[in-house]
Amino acid sequence: MKAQETRKGVWSMSKWFMVCEVEKIDLVKASRQLPIFSLPMQENVTADDEIYVYLKAPFDALMYQLRVTAINQAILPAIERKYYDNSYLNQQSQYCKVEVLEMFPPDLFTLDFLEKNGLTQLNDFAPLSEEVAYSIEYHEAEGEDDEEEEVDFPIDDIY
Repeated sequence: MKAQETRKGVWSMSKWFMVCEVEKIDLVKASRQLPIFSLPMQENVTADDEIYVYLKAPFDALMYQLRVTAINQAILPAIERKYYDNSYLNQQSQYCKVEVLEMFPPDLFTLDFLEKNGLTQLNDFAPLSEEVAYSIEYHEAEGEDDEEEEVDFPIDDIY
């Protein structure tokens, strides 16, 4: 899936769905410690695309909305190697840089929620369906009128 031209001639970014195993890439720690970090580069990903990341056990939930800031990075910076399992690291040849746009609580976008809203399978990396993207955006917007309160997710309790 590539960026598509809209009717007004403006290029729109693509949205992707990525499944991540915390044992292979520790996104929880990377996102807490680095403002921009690297992910394995996937074909057709371009700068400004968004990647929605589903973390497998112990979370089993969609937890991150990321923006791609750079593509085709050949070298993973040494400071980031500690977030990767060595055997997985050896399989990668290109990386993209990403920044966190939003982190979701683990109980917000569970697998059950995603399946009820159009997710048919957990692919390692695939285009995010319009149906799932809409349900995520709509579900988030529902809570915007509520009082703004600090949310402290129990990640440390789970992880």
